[in-house]
Amino acid sequence: MGKVDETTPTKDAPAEKQVNEHVKAFFLDLAAKGRESWNGWRRDPANKDVRVTFAQIDFSREPWDRIDFSGFEFGDEADFSDCEWRGIKRQVQEDFVAFRAGRASFEGAIFDSKANFNGAVFSDFATFEGASFGDFAMFSGAAFGCAADFNDTTFSGGAIFEGAAFEMGASFEDATFAIAYFSFVTFGLFTNFTGAQFILASFDCATFGAMAVFDGATFADLADFDGATFGGGMSLDDTIFKRGATFKGVSTEQWNKKLEDNDDMDDKEARVALKRRHDIAWAEFLSGPDRFQGISFANARFDEEADFSGRSFEQTASFIQARFYRPPLFYAAINVARIDFTGTHIGFVQPNNLLAWTKDSTVPIRLRQLRKIVEESKEPRSRT
Repeated sequence: MGKVDETTPTKDAPAEKQVNEHVKAFFLDLAAKGRESWNGWRRDPANKDVRVTFAQIDFSREPWDRIDFSGFEFGDEADFSDCEWRGIKRQVQEDFVAFRAGRASFEGAIFDSKANFNGAVFSDFATFEGASFGDFAMFSGAAFGCAADFNDTTFSGGAIFEGAAFEMGASFEDATFAIAYFSFVTFGLFTNFTGAQFILASFDCATFGAMAVFDGATFADLADFDGATFGGGMSLDDTIFKRGATFKGVSTEQWNKKLEDNDDMDDKEARVALKRRHDIAWAEFLSGPDRFQGISFANARFDEEADFSGRSFEQTASFIQARFYRPPLFYAAINVARIDFTGTHIGFVQPNNLLAWTKDSTVPIRLRQLRKIVEESKEPRSRT
């Protein structure tokens, strides 16, 4: 779908389209006046139910490239779907944090329910630092260039990034999520979720680049990394998993089948492009959805079941000083001798539970499996 180059409709345009373009022109003119004018209009009770739309606007064009949305209050259903920004390039000794023409800047912006950025193209240095989103924030299929910034962002409802692409780096440090949905996302060279807080999170079938860091993150409910691909390294040191944590490996065929069966991706061309992005990343880092490269869970805590079944440990995996309050699963795992369990605690019940017993009949089987893995890991070997 093409971008809107002009906001003045032609005489031959359908009436509905003409009205829509006039509405966009009003919002563009208002936004160009700055935050105070915009928020003054937004806070007027007469405008309470007005839905803001910038859908398909090309913000790489003058004069709209000079609009800085930092601190704007958007209300419900703000629509930036299929918009485009050209981004900015970082220059030596220049403050790249400051706004410059062409940058997608939403620092400290406030969105109520159903903010829509599906299919948007942000290019380099897009920022949503400190922004807040209500019931839903939709970024499905969005494309980010270098250094996308979501630090300290709050997602009070569903944060949906399914199939999004981060080219060179993304940071969600200290971000807060109710429901985070990053399935089939391709992350760039470096990804940072340090200190992030999740209730429910899915990174199912996502692909991470050279390094991904989740140090000190907390998952209050299920953390799903099934079929996720990890490139050069993955750090989840000091991470807390309060409910289930699943990192099961899947075959390439199973991964492809999941993509084909995903009802939310009905655009065949987009699906092919998405698959190609994942294939390129897998080839670059010699990774895949059934293996771990270097990965660390040092000092991590797993209060309930943790499942690493079906993974091949290609390099050293550190569980040094990790705490499991239920025996973890490693069914059909390969190269388990590369796992380091130094100082690892494995128990049977959740912390602060005084009843130190369990009715789970699978515990003895898991313990026998773990004992075998630990014995293998102690055998002399060359670590890669």
